[in-house]
Amino acid sequence: MLARGTTAYAQSPGLTAGDTAILQFLAAGEALEADFYNQYNELGGIQDSEEPGGRGNPIYKERLKRIDPNIPQYIHDITDDETSHQNFINAYLVREFPAILLSAIAEIPVIFIFFVWV
Repeated sequence: MLARGTTAYAQSPGLTAGDTAILQFLAAGEALEADFYNQYNELGGIQDSEEPGGRGNPIYKERLKRIDPNIPQYIHDITDDETSHQNFINAYLVREFPAILLSAIAEIPVIFIFFVWV
């Protein structure tokens, strides 16, 4: 099966519309992931100049440390990584497509959902 593979040729330089759509989808995913980890870091991570914000929850942090003493540091490092990924992809998209407003996702109105227990 591998012996009869097809030959791949390089395409013309530049991104296709599909490439752009994939990068925009990836950027949205990274924005959500970075936001999730920022919130998680505020609760159980380490707040410092790299990842400021929040005071943490001492009881929650202590319980995390019972599982693994390094979990607050892991949370902090993953938060830093996810923020870096988001910034890198957004910087590339802005450079290649200045008309794209990446902050538009922050402008989406919050929808409140009320659950009714029957």
